[in-house]
Amino acid sequence: MGQAGTGAARNGTGPLFRTLVGLGVVCSALIAMVYDLTQPLIRQQRLEVLEEAIFSLWPQGRAMQSLRVDAAGELSRVDAAAPTDDVAHAVYDANQRLLGFAIIASGMGYQDRIALLYAYDAREEQVKGIRVLESRETPGLGDRIGYDKRFTASFATLPIPLDDDGRLMNKLAAAKPGTRSQPWEIDTISGATISSRAVVDIVNRSAARWLSVLREESEKESR
Repeated sequence: MGQAGTGAARNGTGPLFRTLVGLGVVCSALIAMVYDLTQPLIRQQRLEVLEEAIFSLWPQGRAMQSLRVDAAGELSRVDAAAPTDDVAHAVYDANQRLLGFAIIASGMGYQDRIALLYAYDAREEQVKGIRVLESRETPGLGDRIGYDKRFTASFATLPIPLDDDGRLMNKLAAAKPGTRSQPWEIDTISGATISSRAVVDIVNRSAARWLSVLREESEKESR
């Protein structure tokens, strides 16, 4: 009797197990299908947001070209790419004249990853502006890096010259609010010092990586 009962129990759980496995397979297939269908839409939306941010930094811009540095350190043109630290964007006016570059950079803030976009004029060797693309910093404090006027104005005409070897002559530096005395210093935000300093560090690391090759590209374009 006991053996018969055990067999019945096994026979009863078998169909249920097969049903659950089948549902799992179907759900996995549906998730994969939805992912495949939505990824092009998500990618297109991200590109549109990126273009809006780029042309807000370069109001005269009418066209852009994505650029990537290959393993040999050479700059190559690529198809429009989703926001990534591996890609910079050359921005052109209506006459196809190079205005400058828009560079994506990211790093850790106080809470989480900060992704930002900054404009760079290679001829003047200046950062021309900054936009925060993604931030989960504390609302009302750290998130002010995206809208505090004094902080963002510090990046409006920010000199970041290179020496003959393409190295930064002066790294950007964070200064206490109201104490900025050097042209390469940034006024941090009171109550959001860590987030402010994180932005400065992110731009410094990105500039060390990108500005030399972008200066060379700018010189080629002007010949």
